[in-house]
Amino acid sequence: HGPARPSAAVHRSRPVPATRTASPTPALAVPAALAGSWTGTVRQTDPSLAVTVQIQLTAGSSAGTISYPQLGCSGHLLLVSAAGSRLTLEQGITSGQQSCNDGVVTLTEQSASAVAFSFQRSGAPSPSGVLTKSAG
Repeated sequence: HGPARPSAAVHRSRPVPATRTASPTPALAVPAALAGSWTGTVRQTDPSLAVTVQIQLTAGSSAGTISYPQLGCSGHLLLVSAAGSRLTLEQGITSGQQSCNDGVVTLTEQSASAVAFSFQRSGAPSPSGVLTKSAG
C-alpha cells in the first residue's frame, strides 16, 4: 500500500495561553551564601527558655534539617520563600513532637557567617537569636 498520511490533528497546534506554561515555575532554592551548618542559642520569654538550634541547609536545595538538642527534637525545613537575604522555611518536627512545635522559621543574613533566626507558631512565644556558620 501507499505512504502513510499523518492525520490532520498532528499538524494543528493551538496557541498556549500566556497564563499557562508547559514548565513548572522554578523551584525555590537555598542560595550558596546561606548554605551550610548554622548553630546558635535561641531565646524566648514567658516561659523563659534558651536552647541551642542547629540548622543544615544545602545550596540549590529547597529543604534542610533543624534540631534542638536540649529539647530532644528535630525535623525538616522546607523553603517557602526566598527574598534577598531572607529565607522563610516551614518547620516540620519529625522526632520529639511532644517537645517542639511545627511553625515558620525565618533566617535573615546578617553577615557571611551570621543569620538572625526567628520562629513563629500560633498562640506561643516566638523564640529568636543569632546563628553562626560552623566551619566545614
